[in-house]
This record gives sequence, C-alpha cells and structure tokens, in this order.
Amino acid sequence: MRKTRRIIPYALLSGLLVSCVTDHKLARVRISQPQMKEAVADTGFRLPRQITWTDDKGKEHIVTEATKDSVTGEYITQMELSEITVVAKSKQVAERNGKINLDFIVTVPGELISNKWQVQLTPVAYKSADTLYLDRIFLSGADFAKMQRKGYMRYQAFMNSIIPDSLYLQKLFDEKGYRKALAELEEEYFQAWKHEVISKERWIDWSDKANARFALFNYRMERNKQTIAGYNSILEYLPAYRLRREMDGKYIPSKWKIFAEGNYKIRTRNITPEDSASITRRFTDYAKMAENRKRKEQAGEMYEKYVRFPYEAARLDTVIKEGDNFVYYYKQELLATENTKKIDLTLDGQILSKDETKTQLPPSDTITYFISSMVQFLDRSPRYKKKIITRKDEVNLRAYVTYKSGATEFSEDIGDNRAEIDKVFETIHGINYTGEFLIDSIRMTATSSPEGSADMNLFLSKGRALALKKYLALRSDDREGVDTLFRPRWIGEDWNRLHELVLADDSLENKAYLLRIMKETDNPDNREYALRKYPADYMRIRGKHYPLLRGVEFKFHLHRRNMLQDTIVMPVIDTTYMQAVKMIEDRQYRQALAILDVSYPDDYNTAVCLMSLGYDKRALEIMTEQADTSDRNYLLAILYSRLKREEDALKMYVKSCDQDASKIWRGRLDPEINKLIVTYNLYKDELY
Repeated sequence: MRKTRRIIPYALLSGLLVSCVTDHKLARVRISQPQMKEAVADTGFRLPRQITWTDDKGKEHIVTEATKDSVTGEYITQMELSEITVVAKSKQVAERNGKINLDFIVTVPGELISNKWQVQLTPVAYKSADTLYLDRIFLSGADFAKMQRKGYMRYQAFMNSIIPDSLYLQKLFDEKGYRKALAELEEEYFQAWKHEVISKERWIDWSDKANARFALFNYRMERNKQTIAGYNSILEYLPAYRLRREMDGKYIPSKWKIFAEGNYKIRTRNITPEDSASITRRFTDYAKMAENRKRKEQAGEMYEKYVRFPYEAARLDTVIKEGDNFVYYYKQELLATENTKKIDLTLDGQILSKDETKTQLPPSDTITYFISSMVQFLDRSPRYKKKIITRKDEVNLRAYVTYKSGATEFSEDIGDNRAEIDKVFETIHGINYTGEFLIDSIRMTATSSPEGSADMNLFLSKGRALALKKYLALRSDDREGVDTLFRPRWIGEDWNRLHELVLADDSLENKAYLLRIMKETDNPDNREYALRKYPADYMRIRGKHYPLLRGVEFKFHLHRRNMLQDTIVMPVIDTTYMQAVKMIEDRQYRQALAILDVSYPDDYNTAVCLMSLGYDKRALEIMTEQADTSDRNYLLAILYSRLKREEDALKMYVKSCDQDASKIWRGRLDPEINKLIVTYNLYKDELY
C-alpha cells in the first residue's frame, strides 16, 4: 500500500507535464535583427563636420554630418554626442571576399526553459537551390544536464573497467609469480649441472686413486714374477705373481660408469622459449581476459544503455536556469555561390524531455536577407580579340581499317570498317554543308604495322590504298569527283607513329632501350626483330600499338570560299575572357583572377574581381583608369570608403547618383555606401 502511495503522485506529475507540453500551445522562439549601441568616449561638444566640393559641371556641393532627433524624428545638425543607437545589421547584406555574414538575435521565452528538458534550436538558411543547416543551439535544464552527465559517468565507469591491451601484462599477468617460477627453473637446471660436475670430479679423484693402487700392485706383481723366473714354482699361480690389474667395468661403481666411457659431456641447460611460454600460460588469467574481451564487445551496447542523450556538435551548449529568458547573438559566415541573391532564414526547434519525448516547437519568424555583391556591376559586354584567318586550311582524319592477313581487298564487313569509312563521308558532308570551305584534294596515306617483311608491308599498303580508293568511288555518286579528289599514297611500316606511341607509354619497362633500337637500327626488319629481345614489352607493343598503325590517314586540303588573300585579320569573341567573367558570376573569384591577371591586368572586370577578393588598393589603381561612368564612380566610392578616404568616397557616390539616380537606392545595399548615407543624411527626400 505504501508503494502505491508513492507511485500515484509521480504518475500525476508526469501526466501534468505531458499535458502541459502537448495540450497547450507552446510559445514561439523568435529571431530578429540585432541592434547594438556604440558608446563614444568623447561626450563634449564639437562642430559638425562639413565637406564642400565642386563637380565637373561647376556645381558646388556642401554636405554636413547630421543625425536624427529622437523626439521629433527630424534630421538635425549634430552638436553633442554621448551615445548613438544604430541598427548594426539590416536585411540587406553585402557579399565581401566571396562570403556573406548573416547575424540575428535568438530569443527564447522563459516559459520554454525547464529543468526537465533540453531546447534544441537549428537555424536553417534557404538559398535558391540549397538548404543549409547551421550550427545548433542547445539549452539544457539543470536536471536534464545532470542526467546527461550521469549517463556519461556511468558509461565512463564501464569503459574504465575494460583493461586496455597495453595494460594486459600489468593487469592479467602475474609477473612476480612468473619471475619466481623462472628463477626456480633456472636454479633447478643449475643444480642438475652442479651435481654432474661434482660427480665427475669425484670420479676423477676415485679413478686417480684406483689407478695408483693398480700401478703399485702391477709393479709388485712384475717384481715377484722376476724373482721366480726360470724356476718351476707353484708361486706362479698365485695372483701376486701373475694377475695384472686394469681399470675395467667390474671395478668401477655404477654411479661413475657414464664418466668412464669418456664420451659423456656434462649437460648445460638454459631457459628456452618453450619453457618461458609454458610458465607464461601458468601465470596468465585467461578467464579474466575472456571477460575483458566480452566487455569490449559490449561497449556499443552500454553506450546506448547509459548515454540516452549524447552530447552533439553545437554552436552553443549551455545550462540555463529555469524560467529565465534566453537571448543569443548568432553570427554565421556563408560562402557565396552562383545566383546567391536572397537567403531566407528560419529557426527549427524541438524540446527533448528526460523521458525521450520530442515535441516540435512552432515555426519561428523568417528573416529574408537580400544579398548585394560586386558581381552586379560586371561589364558583360563581349570582348573581342584579333584572329588571323588563312585562306588555306587542313583537316586530318585517321580511319583504322582492318584487312585479312596478306590481303589488299577492302571489305566493309570486317570489323568496324564501314563505320570508319562513314567518318570520312561525314567529314566531307560537314565541310560542304557549312559552305565556308571548298575541298581542293584529299590525300589518303595507307600504313601498316612492322611485323613481317618490310617489302611485303610496303606492297600491301600500296594495294590497300588503291583498293580503298576504288571502294570509295563505288560507294559515292560522284565517281569522277572521287577520282579527282582522292590521291592515294603508301609508306608501308609507320615507324614514326610507333615511336610516338612507345614514347608516350610509361608502362614499358625497357622503354629507353626500345626507343634506342628504333632510332639506331637502320634496317626495318632487323629493327623489328631487335624489339623482340624484350618479350614482355614486345607483347604489349604488338597487342596495343601495332593495331593503331594499320590504317589510312586522310588529309583534307581546303580553301575558304570567295577569299582571295592568303591571310586576313578579323575580330572574334574572346572566349577566355568571357569564361573568366562567367567564373566571377559563379563566385569563383580566384580562378577568374588567375585568367584576368595574366591576360587582362588593367581591365574593368579585373578590378571588380579584385574588389570581390578584398584587394582594394590594386583595384583602385585599375578602376581610376576606367571610363567615367556611374558604375565606375559607384565602385570608386566603395573603394575609397574601404580605404578610409571618406571625402573622396562621398564625392564619387554623389557623382554616381547624378549620373544614374538608381544608385541612390543601391547605396542602401552596400555597407560602405550606407554608412555615408546615414552619416551625412544623403538623399533624405528620396530614401525616407
């Protein structure tokens, strides 16, 4: 019964929490444009700054620095400056150096902040053809953050219980016992050796004494034997008169017989790898090792069990007090891409509760950023370059024609012969269709690969060239024209082309020797035979390069219709320059500059490209030399403003607006110009 009383209040509390989250309408997270206050150190009085100049038409311009009265809303001359409140970022943002800076204020109402959950916010930027998910913001309640930490602590405790491989010897191996057992075995081997050494020394002592006794006995026996020499005495049958004593097996004790044979060597035993491995197995805890391996295998499972709310990559991950409002200034730099004219930014969010329930937040407001860039000032008019046009021209085509071995007759049914000859007729049709050129002649040169006799190959190439011309005449409606235009030639083995193919083939191991053979061997038959000294390379050459030598080279000799001079110079569109302009449009500024800087260093668009990359001083040098236009003067105003030449910037901007009134409104889009507009209250009637 007591247990039931504890469960019921908890269930009621959980139900109320879920009800609050699901039944009631959640407050919205808001994003807005930031406003910042700039404190000014000088709080005294100063006279308003005034700039005066006379333009090219003799008109005098006087501009006085002004500010807006906070009470009446009117712009008045500024006399005292203690604090200015300015809108730091507007919906119009400028692309600079190929990048766009977006900034906004994220405001989370206090009613969305709770100790029991985490608020997850994701800014999303929508471009014309792309969606970018920016770094997220995590606002964790104290209890939620505590649970996160606790989960990681439990998981870390589990991971700490796993013995790493580097500590196996320290944790799973009894090194002390191992060393003791190793020392005991070493002592055992030593004692065995010592016992044998002592036994041998004792054998030597015993044998020396025994030999001395036997020598004395034998000496006395010989002396006794001499005393009865020549007499028939019964004494000669006594051992003292006839028995010679020798060291043999019957006198040697069994424990020393191994030494008496003379071949026995005292054994010296050392610790072997097998001994060490055997001892290692005795002192390694294999059961604990298996348990440790099992824990390693469970690491992923334990992570899922303990870390229910893992830490994720985020711009901000902080713990916030329940009920407090949260305000965060968010700034993100994006790369400018092709056609980046507008970016819509919104904020997606959800609440992640301790019970793993996810509740989506209502959609936030949307901020639309209109992007201004220097690309809009590109001069897209085509550039021309001079091209020398010659009266005569050539077109080359190679047809890879296949023949039967040793045959000269052309057959369109062999291999790709028909398709190869179709290319010849398609080329003729293409030349005639444009009408720009007329065909003077078509020289067709038949070649062969060098296997076999050079004389035979020359004969075959000649026969094949003549046979192919007959085939072309039969296939064409204009046989007489074919006979006139096509001029057959033959050269037999095409060693020059083979030399080029071998030179370009880096897979040939002996390429240098092959090239030397082709260069220094005069006789073509000997030359081809010499290549076979390198079998692997020769097989590759014969299989890959020889087929490319069997064909017909068609060279079309042309002249331009109605052109009498040998050469003329005419303007053509500079495709390289236009490619660089397209790169600037696609925001590939550095690639474009690599082209423009080499061939067009003083061009207007080169200056635009330099401005887009932030190379303002060099851009200014080029831009000042350009024609006096509204666009040029507007860009000069931007450059002067960047280089802190405010008076020159003001003059150029006013001049640009005089030339083109649309620059008045354009000035609001560029921060360098907008600063001038605000500071000097320019074009009040047009803009306000």
